[in-house]
Amino acid sequence: MPVDKYERYEIYQNYGREVDTMIKMVKKERESDESLIRRFTRKVQQSGVLKQVRSKRFYKKAANKETLRSNAIYRATMHKEVERLKKMGHYSPDAVRELRKRLKKEHVL
Repeated sequence: MPVDKYERYEIYQNYGREVDTMIKMVKKERESDESLIRRFTRKVQQSGVLKQVRSKRFYKKAANKETLRSNAIYRATMHKEVERLKKMGHYSPDAVRELRKRLKKEHVL
């Protein structure tokens, strides 16, 4: 990523892993404060820093292989059944709700 004359990206390392991305903005000549804030906001959104911070906000316990497999089977089955309902013309929120109930009993999530 080339370093612009006015913008500099710094990556702080912690034990060999990339931890945080810090975005620094320098005000350009004859640039208004609003324009600088708009440019900064756009860079933050594009960099994915907010997404990263929000995902690390709460601790998530790692799921075991059995749970991951069960969830994947549930999603695939749900997708297949919804497509079947749409094809038959029986697709409605109530039908999907009943389908969810039935599949959750079968797959025990």
